[in-house]
Amino acid sequence: MESLLWRNGDEYCLVILDNGETHSGPSREITIRLNIPVRSIRNLRTGKTFGDVSSFTDAFLPSEANLYTFNLPASSAPPR
Repeated sequence: MESLLWRNGDEYCLVILDNGETHSGPSREITIRLNIPVRSIRNLRTGKTFGDVSSFTDAFLPSEANLYTFNLPASSAPPR
């Protein structure tokens, strides 16, 4: 599995994808753990929201990527 992270203004996007050779298999449960709590995390593909958390569990299908958007609390945001 591979993770990609980028920022557009105050919004962040985290992408989780399977970097294996087959990209197939059944859906499985994954747990994402972040170093800091984030605000309003949401799976863009499913619309599922997780709230303000530093870890959460979601379904992952190897043939698809999971895309999450979130914001950082004001005290954790890096300078512009």
